[in-house]
Amino acid sequence: MDLDSEICRVSDYKRKRVSAFIIDETVILIGSQHFWLWICIEPIHSSVLGIYISGSRNMLAEKFIRSLVSKYGKHTVYTHLFI
Repeated sequence: MDLDSEICRVSDYKRKRVSAFIIDETVILIGSQHFWLWICIEPIHSSVLGIYISGSRNMLAEKFIRSLVSKYGKHTVYTHLFI
């Protein structure tokens, strides 16, 4: 067994474990500048799938979701959950 085939199997396993994406955003203050913080969580396993920080909000949600889809496959996206 070579390392590349093992990495593929781990990657496939992680993709199957993702049930959905919960994505949230908030503005944070670092020094005197405002930044957008985006986070994506897998709800069943409580896994953080991605974090992104940027100085602007323009088109970031789309880019962030695209990066998650390329890594984990297509899943339902939930935002602004109220419990």
